[in-house]
Amino acid sequence: MSVVWAGRWLGYRIPERLTAADYFETFCRRCAKENVSLYLLGSWDGISQTAANVLAASVPALKITGTHHGYFKEENSTSLVNRINDVCPDILVVGMGSPLQESWVNRHTNEIEAPVIWTVGALFDYFARHEPRAPQWLCRCGGEWIYRLMQNPTQRWKRYLVGNIKFVWRLLQEKPNGACPG
Repeated sequence: MSVVWAGRWLGYRIPERLTAADYFETFCRRCAKENVSLYLLGSWDGISQTAANVLAASVPALKITGTHHGYFKEENSTSLVNRINDVCPDILVVGMGSPLQESWVNRHTNEIEAPVIWTVGALFDYFARHEPRAPQWLCRCGGEWIYRLMQNPTQRWKRYLVGNIKFVWRLLQEKPNGACPG
């Protein structure tokens, strides 16, 4: 939501916030229809597999080529990438949280043979029902971060409190242009 607010502050037309959790099941239905395979990488041990099981029950034709937790040592990345490449997914879905997932993908993107790599944050936790998602009304008004902070304050305080303040400070350094780019 902060990107939506920042965009509006800077004069861009951004109608709403949309995350993978908002449409992932619909996306999986389309993947099943088009015979597109997924590999789920992320979250705690067993969570990505549970998410895969939930998705397979909901979308029986969905092809999930494998799963792996996101808590592995960097020195094990090469063998993990080889394992992913061995099962040839069309899309590697990475849910290890920001910015860890983006950093890992950036370091290994040249080794990963999946044509599409998509980072999705806590998505597997939601589908596995390991972590509840904020109510839709709270998501729509931009308060999902508060809900997530309340769910796990010891792990998330720095990301949301310090990170949000830094984001707002950097945003205030930008000059709103008042015009919406065409």
